[in-house]
Amino acid sequence: MASGYDTKTRGLAWLHRCLADERAEYGLAFNPLRDAFQKAPEDAYAELRRRSPVHYSRLLDCWIVTRYEEVAHLLRENDVFRSSPHTTTQALVDPYATLDPDRPSLFMLDPPAHTRLRGAVREAFGPEAVRRLTPHLEECVRDVVQRLGRPGDRVDLVPRFAGAIPLRVLDLVTGLDMHGADDVTGWVSDIVLGLEPIATAQTAQRALTSYRALGKYLDERRARPAREGSLHWSLLRSVRAGRLTDAEARQLLMFLVLAGTKTVSDFLASAARHLSALPPRAPERRHVDSALVDDLIARVSPVQIVARTAAVPTVLCGRRIRAGQRILLVLASANRDLAAGAREDGGETGTGRARRAVAFGGGIHRCLGAHLARLEGRYALSYLLERFPEVRLTGATPSRRCVTLRSWDSVIVHL
Repeated sequence: MASGYDTKTRGLAWLHRCLADERAEYGLAFNPLRDAFQKAPEDAYAELRRRSPVHYSRLLDCWIVTRYEEVAHLLRENDVFRSSPHTTTQALVDPYATLDPDRPSLFMLDPPAHTRLRGAVREAFGPEAVRRLTPHLEECVRDVVQRLGRPGDRVDLVPRFAGAIPLRVLDLVTGLDMHGADDVTGWVSDIVLGLEPIATAQTAQRALTSYRALGKYLDERRARPAREGSLHWSLLRSVRAGRLTDAEARQLLMFLVLAGTKTVSDFLASAARHLSALPPRAPERRHVDSALVDDLIARVSPVQIVARTAAVPTVLCGRRIRAGQRILLVLASANRDLAAGAREDGGETGTGRARRAVAFGGGIHRCLGAHLARLEGRYALSYLLERFPEVRLTGATPSRRCVTLRSWDSVIVHL
């Protein structure tokens, strides 16, 4: 399989040629390497929605879909638009496939394998499991917030708030006791950056090194006695009963660590940045309820895009998509489009189907931990504003070279 990291032949001359050819064909070019995109990707996506909602990026070697109607449709059509990248005909492939080609992650699998593996962890994130978890979740969130400091202190919320809470909550679910390991968040960040479609060869190598280090660390944790009732305990029982292989159980835990920490961390950083920039008496700061959390998740969309592969030739908005071509579904853009459409038509599609934000994906791959992530967000943001009602944003630095996720290197506040 070809790699997407050949930066020797894909230098500036290649980049400029791609963008020039794209402009000649579509009248505009999508360039996620621009500083303007990194600061405000929503502006670039808004232009694509208006002028080229199904757009072929020569730079990324794939189709980019930005309108809500098409994104929501493609998320549901898993027989036509598959999650596995292994049938792609393109030169640039899903970077995750280069990290662990023999053990694909849950988000890269299609039924029946996806259905079986998802079923092995579904119960751990169901309403009853989350209800039992809630008192412990509340306790650990309060502890993290209280340790931030005193009112008036200058604090970076990314490592001490947004990064700390998801790891501690995931510990409650898995029973792996990882929250004391400072290296885990660094490994996860390196791996996620390596999954970006605009990653460099150097970034990819660092991601591979961190992926192996995180796998070794998880193996050490998995070798310890499992806490009864934890996900680790449940997966061990499934392995012993022959319902899962040990390699599958390991990869499920790896997937949950990557997805369950980084995406929630990015959401908390984005949401805290947004709320702390508002005046202290703004209504949004007074009461953080489930509706506000849902609105914030849709607004900031920590997972900006998900990828699919066309299983058969198809036509979308007049564009002919060949079998094997990769498609990026821009969840962040779709949610913006949905918000604008809801103001115009009351939130209904032309067929009467109720519209639903796609920040957590959709169809069979809708995020398993959506309910838990919402709860984490509500408690974390509520306690932050309760403990520090005058918290004020003083600066924030977005992570560079990010397309898949909306990440922050720092969110600096005065408590």
